[in-house]
Amino acid sequence: MEPIPSPQEILSTKKGKPCLILDGYKYRIHRTTKCYIRWTCTEEKKSKCKGSVTTNLNHQVLRQVIHSCIPNPAAIDVKRKLAVVQKKST
Repeated sequence: MEPIPSPQEILSTKKGKPCLILDGYKYRIHRTTKCYIRWTCTEEKKSKCKGSVTTNLNHQVLRQVIHSCIPNPAAIDVKRKLAVVQKKST
């Protein structure tokens, strides 16, 4: 699979786990193999969203599955600001 060029960002969750930000959606790691990482939408449990992304280990997007939820840019801005505050406090 060829990488799909797209702007993305990796932030940390409150528990220190990676969180992928892409196209206004937040993803958490679902599965990691020696070749790829499968990310699922953080709204998967709340709104039964099937949105997901598959990246290689360098976080280049290989495949995307369409979302059934609506992107939440405000929540992502809050997440970015919290990440900055967390970095400054460590």
